[in-house]
Amino acid sequence: MAAYNAAPFISEAILSVVDQEFADFVCCIVDDGSQDGTSDIARRLTADDHRFKVIDQAHGGVSSARNLGVSQLPPTKYLSFPDADDVWHNGALRTLVEAASALGGAGAHALGDQIDAQGKPYRPGSFIEFGRGRVVSKHLRRHSVPLDRPSKFESLVHSCTVYPPGLWLVSRSVFELTGGFDNWFQNFEDWDLVIRSSRFGDFAFVNEVIVDYRAHPAQASTNSVAHKYFNSVLAKSFKSSLNTPSQRKAVLSAWRTQEWGHAVEHLRRSVKEPRVALKSAPRAGLCLFRCVAGPIKVPAPPDRAAEEATTR
Repeated sequence: MAAYNAAPFISEAILSVVDQEFADFVCCIVDDGSQDGTSDIARRLTADDHRFKVIDQAHGGVSSARNLGVSQLPPTKYLSFPDADDVWHNGALRTLVEAASALGGAGAHALGDQIDAQGKPYRPGSFIEFGRGRVVSKHLRRHSVPLDRPSKFESLVHSCTVYPPGLWLVSRSVFELTGGFDNWFQNFEDWDLVIRSSRFGDFAFVNEVIVDYRAHPAQASTNSVAHKYFNSVLAKSFKSSLNTPSQRKAVLSAWRTQEWGHAVEHLRRSVKEPRVALKSAPRAGLCLFRCVAGPIKVPAPPDRAAEEATTR
């Protein structure tokens, strides 16, 4: 559990881990340079529970905090990464472990529903439907994945339906193969990891809510920043040397379907709202160009784990 200035929420997050029906776990809480007493709260709540360990690091971001936390854990079969402001349902860990064990793939993921800063329901149901919205694309059209099917690479590259990270679990051995979280990403680092993990196996999908995902201003990022990193995840996935031909084709199809959808939306807006046509029409043209060109020119870090894997 990575935590940064999470004092208002971390107590509830930790207690939701303590209260898990599946009690055979260890938990490392990494305080990422907080200045609000987060670390003190975590230590006080877990002082008498041998399953918990609290460590501190200078502020380095959520990816580095999670990677450090994993390095401090004893050998485990699976890993999960509940956020310090979210709340696990009592059966969350049991649900994920059972589903992952039954499938024998890379891991498992389920659903989350949103709460606000006070813990009250926020847009109830909308985030559940988002999580169920797994798709694959063909000929610029999206096709839904049946709810009884696992999540494969081809659907996971389409959108980040595996957020927040507390609603999924990954095999420890698969995590090690991927090289862990990529510190380059400031958003969508969890989606990047799940995509890379899915090259080594499918993720079981559980049509059940196991996390209350907290929506509050402190976690928000600008749309432009989020869009940048969303595209960078796809670019990195597309360029990876670990791709099979069908996986590379799947990423390209996801990219083109996304850009085609943006182009259509801009064109519709320029027709419905002539006052914005001077902006919307050129944007539609840019999206069409990007649809054809693919994500080759989009900035993205190298997939170092892929490079290492190809030399083994």
